[in-house]
Order: sequence, then C-alpha cells, then structure tokens
Amino acid sequence: MNRCGFDFHLMLPATESRIWQCTHLRIYLGPIKMVCHEFNPMYFILSTSLPSTPPDQTLEWVKALGPAVATLIAALFAVLGVCLTIWFSLRKGAVEARYTYAAKVLDLRLRQIGDFYAPLRMHLEQSRILYKKLLWSLDRLGKTNPDARIPLDGFRLLDHTYLILNDSKFCDVKPLVQSILDIGDKMSSIIAKHAGLIEGGMTETVIEYRAHLQMLKSSAIQKPPDGASEGWQKFGYYPRILNREVSDGYKEVLRHLEVYQEAGDEIIWKLLGRMHDSRREAFRNMLDNLSYYERNADAYAAKFDNFDLNDLRADFKIAVQKDAHAREALYGLGSPKLLEAGCGTGRDAAAFISDGFEVTAFDVSPAMVRKCNRRIRELKSSTDPQISDRAAKSSCDEKTFDEVRYRNEFDSVWASASLLHLPKRDLPDAVQRLVQSLKPDGVMFLSFKYGIGESEFDSRHYSYFRRRELETILLRIPGVFITDIWLTNRNGKRLSISAAFMEALSLAAQRKSGCWLNVLVKKTLR
Repeated sequence: MNRCGFDFHLMLPATESRIWQCTHLRIYLGPIKMVCHEFNPMYFILSTSLPSTPPDQTLEWVKALGPAVATLIAALFAVLGVCLTIWFSLRKGAVEARYTYAAKVLDLRLRQIGDFYAPLRMHLEQSRILYKKLLWSLDRLGKTNPDARIPLDGFRLLDHTYLILNDSKFCDVKPLVQSILDIGDKMSSIIAKHAGLIEGGMTETVIEYRAHLQMLKSSAIQKPPDGASEGWQKFGYYPRILNREVSDGYKEVLRHLEVYQEAGDEIIWKLLGRMHDSRREAFRNMLDNLSYYERNADAYAAKFDNFDLNDLRADFKIAVQKDAHAREALYGLGSPKLLEAGCGTGRDAAAFISDGFEVTAFDVSPAMVRKCNRRIRELKSSTDPQISDRAAKSSCDEKTFDEVRYRNEFDSVWASASLLHLPKRDLPDAVQRLVQSLKPDGVMFLSFKYGIGESEFDSRHYSYFRRRELETILLRIPGVFITDIWLTNRNGKRLSISAAFMEALSLAAQRKSGCWLNVLVKKTLR
C-alpha cells in the first residue's frame, strides 16, 4: 500500500509457452490505471521482501536467483528423502532383527522342550514309578519268602543291584531293576546329546547323575567286596535334586512358550476379526479335576456315597413318569432309558437301575468310570431278574460333555453336581447337547452349587449360580422349558421359603452358600 494506490497479484492462465504466469497489478485510487508486469513464479516471493524495488529490477532479481532457489529447494527435498529412506530402512532392519531374534529364541525353547526337558521328565517319572513298584514287590516278596527279605528302611538300589540281578530268589523283581537301568541309559543319552539345552547351563547335578548311573551298572555285574556295608561306595548316592532341577527347568521353558502361544493366538484371532478366546485355562482345569479324582477316588467315594438323594431321585422319577404314556405310544414299551451325565462313582446309576431305568452313564474321570462299571457288574448278578436284565443293558463310558452325540434317544437325563465343574461360558453348549439327547417331552435334572462367580477349590474348578442367572442361561437354549427350580441342603432336602431367603442373605454377604440350586427342565419342540 502506498500514497496513490495498492498492489496485488493474480495467477492467470498461461500462454502456450508457459504453464502459469503471475501478473502484478497496481491499482491507483485516483483515475484507475493498471500496470501489469509478467515474470516467473518466484516474483510473488521476492516482491514481498523487496516492496520498493522497481518492477524491472525485480525481474532481474528473479531471473538471477530463481534457478538457485529452485535448486536449493530440490536439494533440500532430496536430502529429506534420503534421510527418510535411511530412517525407514534402519527401523525396518531393527524390527526384522527383533523378529529374527524372537524366532531364534522360540526355536531354542522348542528344542529345549522337545529334545531335552519333555523326554527327560517323562523318563524320570517312569523311573520313579518303577522304583516304587520295586519297593512294593520287595516288601511282598520278603513277607512270602523270609530268605529274600531286604531291609527297606533307607533302601538304595546301588547296594542291592548285584544281589537282585544274580540271585534266583529275586527273579520276580529282576525285570523291574533291569527296566530302571534301561531308563537310566536313555536319560544318560539325552543328557550327553543335548546338555547344551539345559536352562542355566550344565550343572553338577547332571554330571553326578551320569556318574551314579555308571556305578549302578558296574554294581550289577561286580559283587561288592566281602564285609562291605550298605553305602560302601563313597559317592554312591542318587542325586535326587535332579528331579527338581528338571521339573523347574521344564516349567521355566513352558512359561516362555506360553508368551509365544498367547501372542500367536492373539494375532490369529485379529486376522479372523474375532475376540481372543483362549481355552488353555479350561483345559488345565479339566486336567486338574482328572488328577484329583485319580488320586482321591476312594476317599471321594467314602465321603459322597453316603449322601442320601432319595428325595431328589423320587421327584425326578415322578416327573419322568408324567409323560411316560405319551412316549410309550411313540417309542414303544420297555424300561425308561436314562442318560447320567457325570456319573461319579455310580451311586445314582445303581439306584436308578434298581428303580426301573436302563442307564447309560459317562464321566471324564477314568477312576470314576471304573467304580461305576464295578457297581453295574455287581447288579448283573442280582437275584432279581429284572434288575440283572436292566444292568446287562446299562453301561458307563469315559466321555466329556463336548463328546456327547446322542439324538432323541433317552427319556431322561440326570446331571447331578457334574456341570458345575465346567466354566460358565461352556455351560450352554453342554446343556444343549444333553437336551438333544432327550426324546420330545423328555425330562432333565441339573444341580449346581448356589453362589456367585467361579473359583478353584481342592484342585477342582467350580462355577456357582444364582436362580435368575441360571434361568437366563437355560431359557436361551432351544427346546428348554423350566418346570421347577428350587434350593436344597447338601443332602437333597428341599428348603422352605424362609430357609431359602436366609440362604439368599448369606449369599449376598459371602458370595457362596452351603446349599444347592436344582432345576427340572422339559424338552419342548419349538
């Protein structure tokens, strides 16, 4: 802006020889007059910094500095491009290096598990079991044959290997000792070939074990010197710390692998566009349950077989018989068929067979299946021909809930205190499979611990339910119609309204109660 007017600039279409041209316009406030000058695009930049420069001189500046400025800008962009390229290359190289390193570590962990810890741990456990069997056999042999009696207090195989393998009195236990030595050779071979995979490096324990094994094998073919007492070998001991070292090393490597497993699962679920849903915890819970029942089968049977559930079974039998005539018209006469889901020791299965049912039972625990089948076999020899006939048609199999594949085969399903070991998210699928196994109008009984949430107790997983929560889950399953839902004490006695109210108050205070939530449902066609 000056005394007589103001300047502004327009970008106007170019001539055929130029792409664009900048036109400078000077407009006077008096008699209007326009002065135009044509020049290259740098004029707009330079004219702001040189406002008093005459147009002709400005053009000279532009002509002189324009190519240099353009070159400078191009150089700056080139340098910036080179810097960005280097930065991206370095970043990509760092990421690839991390992935390569992670892959190498994963390969190492897999080799640690597959080549060293898993087989060594398996052989150690085999050796431990055989050693216990050897002690049991020696104790039994000593009771039947006093000449073959060996003191078992502080027993060490190293002191008695030669005697057991070379004396005919011990021929019954000789294969056990030979098996222990064979397993030792396998362990020694694994250590020799894959010692570099030991977590934390080679230890004295591993070296001592190999030395111990060599002395044990030598004592098998060389008679101890006369007068040598037990433990005469100076270093003749079994390095029992090896068991702990291998066990903890195995767990440490597994912890590393779990990180890779979780990351891999998450990536896969993202690729599939779904929420990450790990079943690893549920799998471990099932194994813990199995381990519990295998170790405590007799104690469990002694505790729970005395529970009196006659009232519950009587109510259930009445519900089954209500629609028995309709089912008989469709499927013929005969004893009603019952599927027991999670049969345990067979307490209820045996009672139902005696009450007129043909029972097909299943349980995930091999220990429970053995006990249930033993009860059924006992009923086959019953003096009542009808009971023995129904027992002959009954059976118990090892099976999980997700392996149930029956369709419209049973008049009733009995699932007492079995579904509660499932995680809550797995309950709808399990119930639906049981419903599918029922004939139309079939009846199913379910029972759960009354409470809130999920927890671990006594090495077993438990899911607790309230009345409204369980009703909501069941009514979403096709074919389920709830005919009754009620609370009972631990012996199956129905609680009064006031007692149930007190249990509800107790539940609100401590999240668990000592009673059971029972449900009776009917299969409907809808």
